[in-house]
Amino acid sequence: ILEKGKNSYQLVLQSTNNVTWEYDIGLDKLEWSENFTSLFGHRSEQIGNITELAEKIHPEDREVTLNGFKKALSGMDQKWHGNYRFQKADGSYAYVFEQCVFIRNREGKAIQAFGALQDVTTKKEREHQLSLMEKVVKSANDPILITEAEQIDGPGPRIVYVNDAFVRQTGYLKEEIIGENPRILQGPKSNKKELARLKKAMEKWHSCQIETINYKKNGEEYWVEFSVVPIANENGRFTNFISIQRQITERKKKNEIKEIFQKIRMAVSQP
Repeated sequence: ILEKGKNSYQLVLQSTNNVTWEYDIGLDKLEWSENFTSLFGHRSEQIGNITELAEKIHPEDREVTLNGFKKALSGMDQKWHGNYRFQKADGSYAYVFEQCVFIRNREGKAIQAFGALQDVTTKKEREHQLSLMEKVVKSANDPILITEAEQIDGPGPRIVYVNDAFVRQTGYLKEEIIGENPRILQGPKSNKKELARLKKAMEKWHSCQIETINYKKNGEEYWVEFSVVPIANENGRFTNFISIQRQITERKKKNEIKEIFQKIRMAVSQP
């Protein structure tokens, strides 16, 4: 029965593209799959036991990781998993996700473990970049709106995110605007030609910048300059549009005053 369970665990773990390992607990001996060297640079014999493995775990992650593994090993758990930074042969650290299963004897004592080590560095870096972007977007002074990249015709793309600056500018609460489409901000004086130009650009997945009149929740109109940029995922598929909006009402008013004064000067200068 133990041998059957052992073989089943091996087949499951080795069916992945991750580095797999086998640990003989009694002998304190680690054996790695062939791709260990190509992914992390170490030769298998360089990390042949838990002590040598522990030396490659980042100092800040070492104690928590080892304590968690030892606790699972000495208990009755069948599985264990952990996240930590693993030092590669070139000295750099890779973020890894490790999981394993224990083979126990009739008394419940762990005698062997089989595990898989997955390099999740790219995923971690992407999450970090997204976290930074979210902080920037949230704290931005200009209103930012993100929609889905679908249904450009008909009802229009749904809004999936707005920042606090958008709420302050428009008066709409986030729960009121999420799920709506940006046309909710348009009204009688919105520039139809500019909006049509924007629609054509979006249909071709092009960036575009326009000026138009928008309307707040209370019906108050305001001039806005906004740019729309399509966002693609790692496969090149467009998933969202992000729009950065800037209120330019004061600028428009100043321009209108200048035009009025210019007309007055021209009228006065005429004989």
